[in-house]
Amino acid sequence: MINEDQIAIIAHCFVSRSDWPAWRKINSDISIDYDAFLERLKKFCEEVAKKGGRAVKVEVKPDVFLAWCRRTSRNIDATARGDYAATRLIELEGDTGSE
Repeated sequence: MINEDQIAIIAHCFVSRSDWPAWRKINSDISIDYDAFLERLKKFCEEVAKKGGRAVKVEVKPDVFLAWCRRTSRNIDATARGDYAATRLIELEGDTGSE
């Protein structure tokens, strides 16, 4: 449970334009183009901020994500993308769930 003085932090996968074709190839449930992805990500971040949270873009390389899915026996889907982003955020910034 989040206390009133805590900020909800939500990690989101961010993929570079150059990696987008490979990202779409391994994520068959993604059918939008890169510009639409950027627009959705912008809106998502704005909505999180409006609710008092913080959305954090976690840069993802398609081959690294694919290897993580295989290593952790995960399907390649939205849940895996979210879990991967959260895991990477914790690795990069440390545990944000302060005591």
